[in-house]
Amino acid sequence: MSTRWFFSSARLGAAASAQGQALATSVRFARDLDGRREELPPVQGPTLSLVGPGDVFGFERTMVLREEPPPGTADAAENVLAGVELAHADLPWLLSPGTAFPSGGPTPQPWLALIVLAEDEAAPPRDARPLPVLTAPVAALPPPAERWAWAHVEARLPDNVTDDVGARTLVEQGLRAHSADVVARLLCPRRLAPDRGWIAALVPATAAGRDAGLNVTPGGAATEDAWPIAGRDTVDLPVYHWWRFRTGKAGTFEELARRLRFRPAAEAGLGSRTIDVGRPWPAEPATGPATVPMDGALRPPGTAVPETWSDPVAQDRFRTLLTQRLDAPARRREEPVTPGEEGADQPEAGEAQPVEDRDTVAVAPPLYGSHHTGRQTVPDEPDSWMNTLNLEVRRRVAAALGTRYVQLEQEFLMARAWEQVGEIRQANRLLATG
Repeated sequence: MSTRWFFSSARLGAAASAQGQALATSVRFARDLDGRREELPPVQGPTLSLVGPGDVFGFERTMVLREEPPPGTADAAENVLAGVELAHADLPWLLSPGTAFPSGGPTPQPWLALIVLAEDEAAPPRDARPLPVLTAPVAALPPPAERWAWAHVEARLPDNVTDDVGARTLVEQGLRAHSADVVARLLCPRRLAPDRGWIAALVPATAAGRDAGLNVTPGGAATEDAWPIAGRDTVDLPVYHWWRFRTGKAGTFEELARRLRFRPAAEAGLGSRTIDVGRPWPAEPATGPATVPMDGALRPPGTAVPETWSDPVAQDRFRTLLTQRLDAPARRREEPVTPGEEGADQPEAGEAQPVEDRDTVAVAPPLYGSHHTGRQTVPDEPDSWMNTLNLEVRRRVAAALGTRYVQLEQEFLMARAWEQVGEIRQANRLLATG
């Protein structure tokens, strides 16, 4: 297993020791030569220029690991940022010409930038030497001073790495070994639009890199940005790598979420659907044309209201008839029968009083909650939970679904119950022993 770590930049060697500060663009070597015993004046060495963005004419295609969206995509989501991953994780900062100073401290500015242009804003890069050239409208380009925020390093490190120092040590080792677990990523902070073609291009972010790629003698400061150019609305940028993709029509999760409109729950009928209860028992006459709202998994917040039918008369008739049917088995068993009738217990000699028929069985709708309460009839209290459970359509439907689930999964449920029996018995023994 591994954990993803993210760093704002990564550099090795002299660049790493700069700690976010800009490096000098030239260095002078000097060494004293003393081949004899007598003193000689020091000999000054030549001034050597360091390699910078103005010396780069491209890099190997293998440096690019992944483009997002992938090249040729025809239905890319418009709510993602285009990005590119680079194999050498220090590449974006290898030739950093300057430093940015965000609130978190100084950080090197990348010398590369990823830009994204709509196909109606710019033509594809045209062939040129040493690099293809893209003419881009400056208004569509990201602010060059903020490019430090759109480049980072992602490292997949072992889960046991928890401190920043250890993580940076492993990242440095990965950089030197060009590990596939340590990559750089450049993003373009442009919001895409649906159903449009796009050109994504990796370009130099400095004027020196731009001029070198255009085969123009670099001029100006080494830290000068590639854009904007005074007095021009467009800029010619050499392209190190580019690809094309297309966004699909609107329909992403974000787009659908933005289409949501608020409606009062009561007006929208949230959490219920209307059902026909005019004929509760198909084999018998209808109680009357009536409908009732059926609760679902969601309902408006607040106190639950009693079930109300569209026809109160039909509702009263239904409740009365259902109560009679639910109570029928208990009432039937309580009815006395005359001795000698079929099914009756025979009295002792000389007795002729009626006796209770204990063996009579009646088929009726299920009386939910009877095993929990010990009651065999519907309570008279209209607000009691057993009354509403058995006489409200919405409650009976829910109870029937629960009953059906238990019937279908009884083996599984009993196995889980037996797993808990041992713990229950142990708890009872502990309670019994004090």
